[in-house]
Amino acid sequence: MSYLRNVALAVLTIVFVASTAQAGSEVVKSGSFTAVLVAPNQSIAGGAAFCSSLTMCTFTRVPPLMDGDNAQAIVMTVADDNTTVHVRIDLYAAARCEPRGTPDAQAEGDVPLATAGTWIIYNNFSLTTGLTFSQQWSVQNATTATDCGTTVCVNSIAGTAPGDCDTM
Repeated sequence: MSYLRNVALAVLTIVFVASTAQAGSEVVKSGSFTAVLVAPNQSIAGGAAFCSSLTMCTFTRVPPLMDGDNAQAIVMTVADDNTTVHVRIDLYAAARCEPRGTPDAQAEGDVPLATAGTWIIYNNFSLTTGLTFSQQWSVQNATTATDCGTTVCVNSIAGTAPGDCDTM
């Protein structure tokens, strides 16, 4: 009987810890984009790491996504609270972002981030796992007018490449 009680307490503890960890995550939905706070309140002198911290990745976390879903994303760090980030993603069915300037899908918008820290910003497109495509992101700090420009074109595979945002 005590074995069953101990197992039940262990399960309740795991559920409590997991729900507490999820409850601490800040999620912002804005138009075609969703942002998830990964590490709050990181101090970056002068905000210089805003552009240099930008990394493309694949977001697969459940929740907020459904099991088996994936989203194209970026990981970036903002130095100040109340920063608005303007993002654009261009998706191409062909490799090397061809034909240039004519994406097959595009999303653009502002994402208000209330808390300084490291964020995963992902688009709400639904791509079939295993689909090959290429992508480019453009990012600006709309609050300070810092323009990070456009990333290099990255050939990608939905669900696996570029790497998992949570392991970067």
